[in-house]
Amino acid sequence: MKKRLVSLLLVFVLALTLVPSAFADSSDCGVSYCTCTGHCTYAYTNYRPEDSENHLYSVYCTGCGITAGVVLMEEHTFRNGECIYCGYEDVCYHDWTYREWDGCYWYEYCEDCGDLVDMGVSHGATRYEDWEYYSSSQHRRYAYCSDCGEGEYEYGRHSTREQYEQYTSSQHRVVDYCSTCDSNVGSATYESHSFSYGSWQNYNGTQHRRTKTCRDCGYSSYDYANHSFSYGSWTNSSDTQHRRTKTCNTCGYSTYEYASHSFSYGNWTNYSDDQHRRTKSCSCGYSTYEYADHADTNGDGKCDGCSKELTVIVDVKLDACGGVLTEDEVTVIFGDAYGELPEPTREGYIFDGWFTAETGGELVEKNTEVGSKTAHTLYAHWTQIKIFSVTVPAGLPLAVTENGEVTASTDAAIANNSTCDVRVTGVTLRTENGWTLVPFTYNMAAAKVDSKLIGFAIGGAASATEGNAESLALTGDWSIDAGGTLPLDYDANVSATSVGIDEQVLTVVFVVEEVT
Repeated sequence: MKKRLVSLLLVFVLALTLVPSAFADSSDCGVSYCTCTGHCTYAYTNYRPEDSENHLYSVYCTGCGITAGVVLMEEHTFRNGECIYCGYEDVCYHDWTYREWDGCYWYEYCEDCGDLVDMGVSHGATRYEDWEYYSSSQHRRYAYCSDCGEGEYEYGRHSTREQYEQYTSSQHRVVDYCSTCDSNVGSATYESHSFSYGSWQNYNGTQHRRTKTCRDCGYSSYDYANHSFSYGSWTNSSDTQHRRTKTCNTCGYSTYEYASHSFSYGNWTNYSDDQHRRTKSCSCGYSTYEYADHADTNGDGKCDGCSKELTVIVDVKLDACGGVLTEDEVTVIFGDAYGELPEPTREGYIFDGWFTAETGGELVEKNTEVGSKTAHTLYAHWTQIKIFSVTVPAGLPLAVTENGEVTASTDAAIANNSTCDVRVTGVTLRTENGWTLVPFTYNMAAAKVDSKLIGFAIGGAASATEGNAESLALTGDWSIDAGGTLPLDYDANVSATSVGIDEQVLTVVFVVEEVT
């Protein structure tokens, strides 16, 4: 038992000595006269056999290099009959051994000398990952130990069968499929679908459809085709239409087709004082009456359709010729008086009466006898009431800066409110508030400040003389249509002022006359 404990201790020491550094930090390296301050480092040296069981070794400080005076002792650590530290050789027959495990790997040591006698592996149950594609001919899977996880790949050949995959509406793709690794193997080929068809079913009012399914890949779609109808007999549906059934010979879809009646007519017969009637019958069996008002287009006093003796009612259209009427059509009886007729109104005019012609003609009054059996028109005659009214601007604003720059209004105009055309025949200027009129072309740059000089132009006519008043020489057309306007384009040249001005400068007088 003691030997086993010693051996375990030696294994532990061996593990310590196998670390990359043989040095360690210590506050006491074991050298009583070490000159290092703080922490010093130490190492072991001078291993030498003592006896068959032990060897000796010394300690020295790596910081100052001083060797300890104390010699330490420990048991040999044998490998293949030799101590790995001091080199002492011993012969052992390894009669008693024990095992140490590293995962699934085991190491067998001699209990007497500690030598590694044997080693091996004892894996647990094998586990497998899923097969995966490896090459065009093989798949593989990873087999590993359930205890330590160590393993390797196993390889197997593909076991293929043809598999069809939908590719387009007209083709499918054929591949070699390995069910073991769930992979397509090799290159694909393409084939046309091989369809099987279902029964035709109604799709909409104009088409039916059927399913078509590929027997190989399962791709499914529809075939569409127009209905092929057979028709039943026409039967009445309403006052205006008859109908018949139409049934598709292929899918059985059925609906109605509608069409307007095609009538044949009987003779007109008198029905009332105002109307006659006739039968109208359709080939579908529907029959009814058609009614119409009596009419005498040839003026013989008889109905054109049923020959009934009629009172000749005459339609009279009233043309207001520019006026306004509450009703523009009346009916009268041939041979009777016209009676009271509606009277139109027209602004600016006096109604002269109804006449048989637009110009001239005969006056029709309430006692005038209706002499025509046919529809005719009466015309309103008018006498114009002349109105003369013209509106001129209340002012022609000018904005003047201190250096004489002028800005004129752009919306000034003369409005003709008359019932006749007018013309501006004269424009007169008269100065106000101490201002003097000068030619429009006057050099204002040479004028004194606050000299109150102004040159004025309007509608192409401009001041040409110096003084307090001037009648402008008009140019161009100054005519204004009835109800129209004449825009006034005006401008001014003003001498410089020292202060802003807000006063009347000119009085502009317009002379307007009627155009005859």
